[in-house]
Amino acid sequence: MSNEQQVRIYNPSEEMVKNAAVSGMDGYRALCKEAEDDYEGYWGRRAKELLDWKVPFTQVPTSRMRPSSSGSQTASSTSPTTASTATWPTASATRSR
Repeated sequence: MSNEQQVRIYNPSEEMVKNAAVSGMDGYRALCKEAEDDYEGYWGRRAKELLDWKVPFTQVPTSRMRPSSSGSQTASSTSPTTASTATWPTASATRSR
């Protein structure tokens, strides 16, 4: 028995490529860079593009935000000049696609 492994590449159909959400590896890398460079802007834009909101959101959650026991989202700012806590009702959305 040989230790060599056979690699098979299955390319997607032209229709699948045409309808893909991301246009290849370069498009994927560009989305990753955008999300890395502007986290809130990227996810805010994606949420507006891909979801229909019953109540429009006013802030993009960050990793420091957490659900509270009341079902709200809470975020704290520890910046010395803007130390505050923001709370707002959890938004509900449905996919627009």
